Amino acid sequence: MPFIVAFESRRPRGMFKALLNGIELALCDLEVECLIILSTPGRVAKWKKNFGFSRIKEEMVEELNKLNALMFPFATRLQKTVLGQVMRFANDLNLDPPEED
Repeated sequence: MPFIVAFESRRPRGMFKALLNGIELALCDLEVECLIILSTPGRVAKWKKNFGFSRIKEEMVEELNKLNALMFPFATRLQKTVLGQVMRFANDLNLDPPEED
C-alpha cells in the first residue's frame, strides 16, 4: 500500500480509513491474521496514531526474513492485527462477527 495518495482537499474526509476498513474485512474473510505494510520513516507516527499500526515484532521480522518479501531502502515495516480490528469495526456497524469453523 505504499502508493495510496489522496488530494490534499479530500484527506480529512476519512476516505482512506473506509478503504482500509474494507481491506481488513476482506482479509478477515481470507483468514489473514496480520497486515504488514511498508512506511516511510516520516509517516510511521501517522500510521500508528490514525490507523492502529505498530512496529513489527522481532519474531515476525525473523519470519519475514525467511520469505522472499519486497522491501524498499529506508522503509519501516509496520503491522496490525486484522481480526481484532475487524471485530471492533463490525461492532461499530452492528454486524455479526465472522463465524468460526
